[in-house]
Amino acid sequence: MADWVEVAPEIIALLLKAARDACKDEAGGQSWHWMVLLKVCRKWRYIGFSEPLLWRGIPSVLPDSFREVFLERCQGNPGAARDLWIRIRDEQKEMAKGVALEVQHVHIRMWRQPGWLSPNTRMLAPEVNFLPNLQHISLHAGAFVITPSESYWYYTRRTVFHAPDVLTTTARVKTLSFTFSAGRSEPHVYYPSVVIKWLVEFERLGIEEVHIVNMGTSGELSREIDWVGGNPGRLIPATKRIRFLDCSREAVEDLMSQTVFPMLGETYWNDDLYEIRRVNDQIIFRRLV
Repeated sequence: MADWVEVAPEIIALLLKAARDACKDEAGGQSWHWMVLLKVCRKWRYIGFSEPLLWRGIPSVLPDSFREVFLERCQGNPGAARDLWIRIRDEQKEMAKGVALEVQHVHIRMWRQPGWLSPNTRMLAPEVNFLPNLQHISLHAGAFVITPSESYWYYTRRTVFHAPDVLTTTARVKTLSFTFSAGRSEPHVYYPSVVIKWLVEFERLGIEEVHIVNMGTSGELSREIDWVGGNPGRLIPATKRIRFLDCSREAVEDLMSQTVFPMLGETYWNDDLYEIRRVNDQIIFRRLV
């Protein structure tokens, strides 16, 4: 233990930051295994608690000591963005007291294995999990689905937090993003269904901009489309701008063929302005000069 205690504070801070950055998967999902390093000794814990960058994002449920550090960092730098990560096992638990008030950016897994719950069971977050200052929602790919029968159980209807809707506040959530696992073929999950599900779930928030990243090969359209209430003309009324990055054209056309965006003004394909929309059951997909 003595050797670890003698490490220079600057090196310890760099090690903690590197460990935190390494705790992300291919879909950008953050885990919290790096926090075990705070148990090395009092010196490591003190340095970790003193480093502001380590506390810009935290899980929704955490020990009181970590919550207090996060809130102190918020007071010390009130202008910094605050990210909250809702772990699957914490979706139906109360968020750490006071933390929800500071959150501007929330991260969620797109799909989960619900265990004993029926796919038709509605999972509701506690009413106290209210995010009044939310600006951005990021959805990350869930675990790989192994079998067709298992896939049906992953499509459980979920409310993972509460936020002011467009009718009750002048502030609104600015962006909704979907990040799938790059290069991963998902034969038993149909990506367009997942996207439609969440667009419908957050419809009341009036989100105008959507980002979709790494949406590639996925399963065939099947019974899960009934679960999201989808049909070839699912109306998504608020969206004005969609950005597709590193997506499969086939997946994008599948999504657009099942949705109607009456307010859509701009679509981007890898940062280039494109016209991507459905017109008379045909998909227009062309670059705009």
